[in-house]
Amino acid sequence: MERLLLASNPGPVDVAACLRLSPFTSAKVLTGQDRLATPVSWTSVIEWPVEDFVSAGDLVVTTGMGCDEHRLRRMVKEIAAAGAAAICLCVGEGAPFDRVPEGVVAEAERTAVPLIKLRGRVRFSDVSRAVVQAIYARDAVYPRDIRELPPEFTRALLEEDGAVGVATVLENASGASAVVFDATMTVRGAGPAGRFWLADGARESALVAAMAELASSRWGQTTAAEVMIAPLAGDTEAMAVPAVVRDGTLGWVVAVRHRGEDEERDAITRRAVLHAGVAVAIELLRGVTEEEAAWHARTEFVLQVATGKMRSAQDLATRARVVGLAEDTRYAVGIALVHNPGPANGPDSPPVGMLSDPTRALARQLRRRLSHPASTVAAHGNEVLLCLHETDADWARVHKLAAGPPGWLTVSLGAADAPVELSGLALATEQARIALSVTRRLDGSGAFREPDQLGAFVVLHALLRDPAALDLADRVLAPLLAESRSPDLLHTLEVYLIENGNISSAARCLYLNRHSLIYRLRKIAQLTGRDLDRHDDRLLLDISLRLHRLRETG
Repeated sequence: MERLLLASNPGPVDVAACLRLSPFTSAKVLTGQDRLATPVSWTSVIEWPVEDFVSAGDLVVTTGMGCDEHRLRRMVKEIAAAGAAAICLCVGEGAPFDRVPEGVVAEAERTAVPLIKLRGRVRFSDVSRAVVQAIYARDAVYPRDIRELPPEFTRALLEEDGAVGVATVLENASGASAVVFDATMTVRGAGPAGRFWLADGARESALVAAMAELASSRWGQTTAAEVMIAPLAGDTEAMAVPAVVRDGTLGWVVAVRHRGEDEERDAITRRAVLHAGVAVAIELLRGVTEEEAAWHARTEFVLQVATGKMRSAQDLATRARVVGLAEDTRYAVGIALVHNPGPANGPDSPPVGMLSDPTRALARQLRRRLSHPASTVAAHGNEVLLCLHETDADWARVHKLAAGPPGWLTVSLGAADAPVELSGLALATEQARIALSVTRRLDGSGAFREPDQLGAFVVLHALLRDPAALDLADRVLAPLLAESRSPDLLHTLEVYLIENGNISSAARCLYLNRHSLIYRLRKIAQLTGRDLDRHDDRLLLDISLRLHRLRETG
């Protein structure tokens, strides 16, 4: 089988290499000149407080907003303690500090961290993008024979939409219908014949299903790319090759053709698909780099706001403008929780790229499906925070997109009940987290309910942490739970309360006659000592039942 070998470009990006990037043209190293060989693993754009937003190896960029000199010294100390590779402090025009305070320089010297002065008008997004691209370019795996690519493919990579260009060249070379997928099986481009072929939704769904099965067969493999075949309907088949980079698959190139091509045509198509796979690996790698760089500053800002780290309204307004968000735009807020990346093998396995880091892969997939530029998706741990413009706030659709094809991911989703401005993001995030918890308790993992379907359960969720309230609820229901027919009695009481005490309606829902229901209700009243005709007693029973349900399913 024909293979295309990939080789690694060795050597880490260090602080000195970052200083040679264009955004650092006017940079001045104030301390730590002997530590410029420290490797840089990522870039972090933060303001006070530091909290847990800095990781070891980060190149930290800040203006010191919200700090006086004493607090800025403390900030430098905490960043150094987190293991940062270097600190870039923007001073001058538009920045809180006109110059770097001497005490801050002394603290950086004491903690042995490189302190780099940047001019105030340097855009954080430019710094972040340049560093991230340098990291990806150094760490990426490139084909050994990249210079042997036909010139048509290399020219396609220079076009505005490289994936479409590569697919078009593949069609011209092979006569097949060409489609490019990313690792989440989202179409990233297609040639003219491929677009016509995908216009039939059923054919697109069948192709995605076939590609998912091929992707699962490569689970755990880090070998070079190889041509693979997937049968489709009728006399067609998909000839596919993964766009492999380092230890994962960024995407797939597919040529849909008729079965039974002669050997010469088959060899031409295979060679063209392999070349296209190399080109697409480069194109998707570039896309991931640009996407991560563009979103990095915004997602860190949104996470800080959502966790209540903004010290003032002025800080919020200033940083919102820096990352391109309008302070008065209203956002629908939700949290998606990724439970597992699906089975490790088999026809229902998700692509390798999603398995290796499912939360970040999910965040990328959702970003690409959003229509409004103000909508923001931020991955953190095993959660994805969604701050969506009203045009994107169709939560049922978002949940369907998040889960992907059956078996790929188990994703639970909770949403706040109303859109908020950025100043209300922290509270809305907590509301979304409560909605997520309640939904999981009621319906299990992988579920979603619209906020208006959760009702009083959201309010009662707080009582789950109140021992006195739980003890009272237990004592109210204890006589019913002790009965041998307790499930029947509890269900009868629940339906009766849901139907607002209407005996006829409740009897229909329970498939009982009125006399049987009345008998059960009298039994419930006798056991609990509560009067079902009295509002306060019905309310207490209702609250106790709902708390019991939340605890029972939690």
